[in-house]
Parts: sequence; structure tokens; C-alpha cells
Amino acid sequence: MTKKNYDSGGSFGHFSLEAQLELGSALKIKITSLSSDTSQTAKGIWSYDMSSNVNWTISEFDFNAYFQTFTAKESGKNCDLKILFMSGSYLIEYFEMNSVTATRNKTIIVK
Repeated sequence: MTKKNYDSGGSFGHFSLEAQLELGSALKIKITSLSSDTSQTAKGIWSYDMSSNVNWTISEFDFNAYFQTFTAKESGKNCDLKILFMSGSYLIEYFEMNSVTATRNKTIIVK
């Protein structure tokens, strides 16, 4: 996810949650919906293909705060997951080396 704005040509954007981890590293990704509508049908949400999961532990979706975390299981291995975003705004936070505060963050918009 190198850009900030994505035009999916429809109401969904297809992405790959891929990371190449060095031996001894740790990574957690937190995705939060920033869309202002709080109804479940209109707030930006995502889904993913569990059969595409490589090396991620995935938390349960928090329906109160609209976020979910993806934590790398093993260092020195690649991680990947095919993920589908509905139209909306999302905060992507990166937590490296078990940091409790985000080491990087990015806001993306899927149109």
C-alpha cells in the first residue's frame, strides 16, 4: 500500500497485506475504519480470504472501535493476506519490534 488514494472502479479495493520479515523482527498491523458513518452497513469495512493467509495471526474484529490487528507469527518469513476494502477511509498503523506505539502510520481512501 504505497499510495494514499485508491480508485477501485467500484465499491471495493483488492489489496495484498504483504510483509517480508527479517530474522529477529516483529510486526503487527492495525487497521481502523475512519469513515464517519457508524452504521455497520455504511461504515468502511474489509474482509479477507483466509485461504490466502500466510504467517499472520488475525484478531477478532472490534465492532465498537472498528479495528482489527494482524500480527506476524514468525520472523524471517514472509507474510501475506488477500484483503478487500469497501469504499471508505482507513488508518493503517505499523507496530515494529513489539512497540506499543505505532512506528509508522498511513491513512488510505478507497473510492
